[in-house]
Amino acid sequence: MAMTSARTHCVLCGSQKVSPRYDVPGLSIWECADCRLVFNAISQQNEFDARSYYSADYYDERKDYYTAEDASQKSFREKVESFHVGLDLLEKYKPTRGRILDVGCGFGTFLIVAKERGWNISGIDISQHAASVASKRAGTNVLSGEMRDAGFCEKEFDAVSFNDAFEHFVDPNEQLQHTYRILKSDGVLFLNTPNQQSLLRLVADVIYRLSAGTITYPVRKLYHEFHLFYYSEDNLREILEKNGFETLEITRKTIPAIKARGTQLERLIVRFFSQLERLAHREFELLAVARKRE
Repeated sequence: MAMTSARTHCVLCGSQKVSPRYDVPGLSIWECADCRLVFNAISQQNEFDARSYYSADYYDERKDYYTAEDASQKSFREKVESFHVGLDLLEKYKPTRGRILDVGCGFGTFLIVAKERGWNISGIDISQHAASVASKRAGTNVLSGEMRDAGFCEKEFDAVSFNDAFEHFVDPNEQLQHTYRILKSDGVLFLNTPNQQSLLRLVADVIYRLSAGTITYPVRKLYHEFHLFYYSEDNLREILEKNGFETLEITRKTIPAIKARGTQLERLIVRFFSQLERLAHREFELLAVARKRE
């Protein structure tokens, strides 16, 4: 994927010392030499249109994850459990609840869980398809589009959540600035995102480099076109604080089985590495809570 018509600087630190990390067919992953932020080259394309990426086809491709609605299905239970873990962390710092906005809410399962726990819910998703489904499922008006166009009032929300969304934002700084504006003075932000320093990614990197870039399969499984940025704990904390947030806590968790795509053998391998990740403190996902800093 060529870097034509691109902004060749790091969105986190502004450095121009960016270069390819992995170059495989259909995917180009770059890295900043100064802050070590890893990003998808497509995020640097001025003409990149995020809305066109998230059609109904995108959700059909992850049907097990997005469309499972039957509480008897293991995939649904795992998804709900994951959202409870996130809300437990959020409510540790915002026990009074209040109004919450879920950005990139998909089909609205997080909204349903939050509503059951006493939150006054709102949602927004760039996909009209997802917003329509979420509105019906969660029983609330879910907006479709970008945060900058949504018309949210200043200091409107007690909390904002990015569930599996922060890595999808074309401009994470802009998203955080809009979030800062709409949060109340004591408002909090919760997000979860893949951990660039997870054990699985480290193993994929070692295989790629020892094979001189000829074995690309592990990299292709862990990096894909829809994830535009890959954060470590350090640069996640840095981008939050750069945009006016005090980082309260960053913790980690292993990859939920529902997110482990592939054959049965590949899923078993992921489960095995999940145990090793705990021992090495290099779990697959980062969960962060940050408070708006006046």
